[in-house]
Amino acid sequence: MKYALKLSRRAALGAVAVAPFCSSARAVDFQVVEVQPGQNVDVFFQINLSGKVYTRIETRNGPGCANFWWILWPFGNIRELGKQCGFADFEIPGLFDFSVSSKLRAGGVSELTKVGFAADAQVARSITIEW
Repeated sequence: MKYALKLSRRAALGAVAVAPFCSSARAVDFQVVEVQPGQNVDVFFQINLSGKVYTRIETRNGPGCANFWWILWPFGNIRELGKQCGFADFEIPGLFDFSVSSKLRAGGVSELTKVGFAADAQVARSITIEW
């Protein structure tokens, strides 16, 4: 029983030592960009990903609104997403959209606005190289 207690104590100390790194790793996923009136900003950029980008749009007075659009590469096509207010989520464009890379942009605000965003994304296409 003494041996089991020693393992439990070691496991508890290990969990306490690792916990700060685990909680801070998730905080990196969430970012904030500032949008000034008359300015367009890059919110999210991806290459070969699929998934969604989740946003929260805020002003000093509460929920805000902004215009969003994707710029799709390799052809540079624009996909308008319209004016979004409060919370919005956007599907990341893929091959069916003739896109291997894309950039989510925001603009069209009337006052200082902050856009918080996080992506739930994974690799869209991969290749296997055999030796």
